[in-house]
Order: sequence, then structure tokens, then C-alpha cells
Amino acid sequence: MSFVGAIGSLMTETSLSEVLKFVFGGVEKMLTGKKFPMNMRAMRMVAEELLRDIINKSELNSHDDFMSVLEDLASKSRTSKMWVDAFIKPVLIMMLYVRAEREGDWPLHLQAVKLMLPYFFTPRHVNYARYGVYYLRSMKDLPSNVLQHFMKGSHVMRHVPGLWNGLWSDMFIEMTFMRYGHGKSSRTELMVCGFKVFSSYLNLGKLQYAASRHNLALVSTLKKLCYGLGKGKMLKVPRKKLPMDMIGNIQADWSDVMTQATKFTAECYGQPTATSMSEARVGVWIAQIGKPGLTRVPKLASLPPMTEAFTENIKRAHLQTFLWMSPLKHDPQKLEPTDYGWVKEQNMKSLQPITIPPDVPLAPSDILQVIRCTCSSETPCKSARCGCNRANLACTVFCACQNLTACYNEQTFLC
Repeated sequence: MSFVGAIGSLMTETSLSEVLKFVFGGVEKMLTGKKFPMNMRAMRMVAEELLRDIINKSELNSHDDFMSVLEDLASKSRTSKMWVDAFIKPVLIMMLYVRAEREGDWPLHLQAVKLMLPYFFTPRHVNYARYGVYYLRSMKDLPSNVLQHFMKGSHVMRHVPGLWNGLWSDMFIEMTFMRYGHGKSSRTELMVCGFKVFSSYLNLGKLQYAASRHNLALVSTLKKLCYGLGKGKMLKVPRKKLPMDMIGNIQADWSDVMTQATKFTAECYGQPTATSMSEARVGVWIAQIGKPGLTRVPKLASLPPMTEAFTENIKRAHLQTFLWMSPLKHDPQKLEPTDYGWVKEQNMKSLQPITIPPDVPLAPSDILQVIRCTCSSETPCKSARCGCNRANLACTVFCACQNLTACYNEQTFLC
């Protein structure tokens, strides 16, 4: 949360970090907004201890009574004013925002965002200050049909239906797509990480390629799809001037898009002559097995993705590149994500990536019958302890959950 980072900037050299280091590790990262929700929990604990005696000794009947006590406390010294204005009040706003998201309370969400804005300006969080104002004004002019949904709590996401479990969209992405991309089976997952991943490429000053924006989107997606390919290696490929002008061009023929993407990725794997990713996969496997002195079988995750998984991922990269290039257009073309490698998941009210087309088996049927889980908890197959969940496979009738409605494996819902 950038707002937590703003609090950390305001509290620089105030001994807050020294206090937190007695209990928490990685305090420097926490105070920059990283390590959520640990940073939020740490600040809430400090604020609670600072206010404990005040709350116990004061008669507080309303929020106004509490705020008047804080104002009186802030007037006693510059130190107390600094802690009240730069720490206690922002922490209360942070807790207000979390409550709004957990409860799916749209008016409270807007109120919390409004209270946050001044704290983005002070520590010079320029982008959040600038676009926070724009966001707030835009949200107040929503179409009536959208506002109706938001008033019912549809602006938040939930892993499972329930109360006090709403999540804001970027945190939901961190807990699902981003987590999957960093997992053991990330080679079949989509991850679009944004421009931040490519700062090193931009710093190279090699912007003479007119198609560099296409390269960026493709690299961002493939970095998480292709296990074992480092960012530096993938960023060297665009220097060879491989044509990339089809990626993000909705008018381009899909076969041309796939040809360019395949050449790029095959080049990354050292298979420039491969005409498909499945062919590149075989080539890499032969090269690894043929190494002299080989003592163990190479990891399957180190192989290129097969063509079917690669195709779905390029669809999403194609859409993402188009979206990145469209903000400055007056009337950009509206595209349906479900036509570009996504599927609507009704239980979580979100879009989920299609890792493999439904008609493509993940393995021969004999092998799939051997792979099964034995989950028997109250929420079976919900965590990575489930073998099927950990491998990003749907549960089957051979599993202990028998692929019934009680199964909490997300991949089962998508099948």
C-alpha cells in the first residue's frame, strides 16, 4: 500500500523504525509500503499502545470526542503534534479504508480515499496524489448502472462468499495471479507485471526500436510463463531487431502474431529455428539430456511451454499491449477479455487466466488417474497442501473430494 509508504516517509528519523525492529524484521521494506499486511499490523499495534492510556482515562462517547482529545494532545508540544498528525491520524484512515474494503462499503471507500489524498502530497508521492484526485472525481460521476453495483459491494473481490472478507482488486491480484506466477508451476501462468519490471531496459537508452512497447508487454508476460529465463537474457533479444510490430495490433492476422511471438520466445531458449513452442520444447529437452556428465534428469519446469499453453498466454499479452497503447486514443476499440485468454469465474466474480484450453488434456488419462489428492479438511483442496492445487490441476473423481461442490480448488471451478 502506497499510503503506508507515505506514513513511513512522514515518520522518517522519528525512532518509529527502531521501535518496530524490536518485534518485526524487514522494517525498512515495511515502511516503504511493502510486506502488506504485516506493515499495517505493525502500525496498528504502535498506534494502539500510544492511545491506550488516553482511551482508558477519557470518557469517549463519539468519534468527535475522540478527535477533540487528539487535537488537545497535539497542542501540547511539537513532538506530540507530529505523532498525532503524521502517524495516529493516518493509521486511523488506513484502518477506515480496510474496513470499507472488507465490508464492501462504497461510500466509506470514497471517504477514506478523500482523507488519504493530503498524505500523498506531503511526502511527494506524486503519481498517487495526481491520479488519486482524478480517481475520486471520476468515481463520483459513475454511470447509474455501475454505481448500483458498487453500492452493493461489487467494487471488491472475494475468494469465497462471506462477510468481512472483501479485497481491493490489486491485493486480490497479488494473492492469486502474482502468487501463482512465483510458484513452482508458474510456467503455465500469466503474469503481467507492468512497466516497473522493465526499468532496466528503459535505462539502456535503446528506444530506437519503434516496436519496443510491444517487446515490453511480451517480455512482461513471458518472464512468468517461461521458467528459468532471466530478465537480462530476454531483454537482449529485442536488440537483434526481431520484428514485433504485430503484438498489440488488433487488426493483424492472428497467425502473424503467433509467428512473431514464437520466434521471439524460441530465440530466448536458444532455438531460433523452431517453428512452434512444442518443437522448441523438444529441442531444449534433447540439449539438456545430451549434456556430458549429466547426473540427474533436468526439471520439466525448465522446458519451454507447449504450444497450447503458449497460445493462451500470447492472447493475453496481445490484449495487454493493445490496452497499454490505447489510453491516448479518443475512442479506443472495446475488446472482450474472454476472447483473449481469460474466463469469467462466477464464484469469485473475477477473470481467471486460461492456462490450457479445455479440450487439451494436461497429461494422458492414465497419468491423471494416478495424480490425486487425499484432502479431508473442512475446506478441502483450498491451500497448496493439496497436491492438485499445488500443481494447478483440477481435482477429479479419483480424489478424496471426488470433484464435488465441497472442493475448494480454484482449478476445479474453472473446469
